Amino acid sequence: MNTAASSRIASRTAQALLRVVRESGHSPEDALRHCELPASLLVGEPADISTLAYSRLYRYVIDLLQDESFGINLKQKMPPGSFRMMCLFIIHCKTLGEAIHRAAEFFHFCQSFREDQPARPVRLRGRSSETVVIALGYPTAKATTHPSADASMIYMMLNFYRWLVDNSLPVQAIHLAHAPAGKHERYPLIFDEEIVFGAECNGFEIGREALDFPVAQNEETLKDFLRSAPYPLIQPYTPSQRKNLVQAIRSQLIRNMGHPDANLGIIAEQLGMTPRTIHRKLASQGTSFRALKDEVLRETALHYLDNADLSIDAIATLMGFRESSAFYRSFRRWTGRSPGEYRKHNLQKTDNARENTD
Repeated sequence: MNTAASSRIASRTAQALLRVVRESGHSPEDALRHCELPASLLVGEPADISTLAYSRLYRYVIDLLQDESFGINLKQKMPPGSFRMMCLFIIHCKTLGEAIHRAAEFFHFCQSFREDQPARPVRLRGRSSETVVIALGYPTAKATTHPSADASMIYMMLNFYRWLVDNSLPVQAIHLAHAPAGKHERYPLIFDEEIVFGAECNGFEIGREALDFPVAQNEETLKDFLRSAPYPLIQPYTPSQRKNLVQAIRSQLIRNMGHPDANLGIIAEQLGMTPRTIHRKLASQGTSFRALKDEVLRETALHYLDNADLSIDAIATLMGFRESSAFYRSFRRWTGRSPGEYRKHNLQKTDNARENTD
C-alpha cells in the first residue's frame, strides 16, 4: 500500500472550495496551480486527493478571502483565528447542547461588531418531536450567500461536534436555506443524510438525545486538534474507540510532536500495545511505523513552512530535531528540496496568485 495514500478525502470536498473561489470572483485555476493540484479537479476528477493537498487548498482560500467562513457572508467575514477562539470559548462546556449554544453566542458577538443584527434562535423545531434543528446561519437580504460554502461549513462543523463529544451524531437531515439549483448533484456527494432545501436556516437536524452527550475533550486535546487542523474537520470523524491502528498512531505522533524521543516504544506504550504487535499489524497493512512518522513529519513541516514568521531553525526545534542539519536532510529526503527552496518556491507562487487576482 502507498502510505501517502493512507490519508485521503473525496475530491468533492475540494471542489466545493473551488466553487467558493470562483463565486468570490477569484480564479480556481490559480488556486490549483498554487496548491499543485491537478486541473482535472475542475471537471470532477480524480476520485480523491490527499488530506495534505486539501489542507493547503483550505489555508490558501482562507488567506485569499481573509475569511474563515469561506465567503458564506461577505458582509461579515470571519478573520483568521476566529475558529480557534470559538473552540477556547466552548471547550469547558459539559454537554453538546451547551457547547452549541455557546458557539452561537460567540459568532453572534463577533458579528455584532460589524452589523447590528438581532440574535436568532440556535435551535429550531425538527420535523418530529424527537429531533431538533441546529441553526448555523440564516440567510439575510444584505448577505451574498454561497451554497457551496454553506454545505462545506455544515460538513466541517458536524465533524467538529463529533470530535467534541467523541461520538457519532444521530443526524437526520441537512438543512440548506437556498432552493435547489439544477440537479443539485453536489450535495448527495458530500452528505449521506437527507437534504432539506429552502429551509429556514443552514444547519443540521439531529435527535434530541444528542444534546445531552457529554463533552469528551479538554484544553490539551484541543491543542492537538488545532495543531492538526484542518484534517479533523475534513475527514469523517471516527470515535476514538473505533479508530484503526494507522489513525491511532498518526494521532499519537501529532500529540507527541516536538518530543525527539517519541519512538515506536513510546507510542506503543501510549496505545497499550507492544512494539512487536504494532510492527506486525502495520506490516499486514503494507506500511510501517517509520513510514507513518515520516508522513506526519512531512505534513507538519510543510504546514510550518507556510508560516513566513517561523525561521527554518525554529521549525526544526518545534518538530523535535536536536540539530537543524538533521531536519534539512530529512526534508530533502521527503520532498527532494531543501526547506529554503520549498519556502521560496511557495512564496513565489503566492505572490503570483495574488497578482493575478488584483
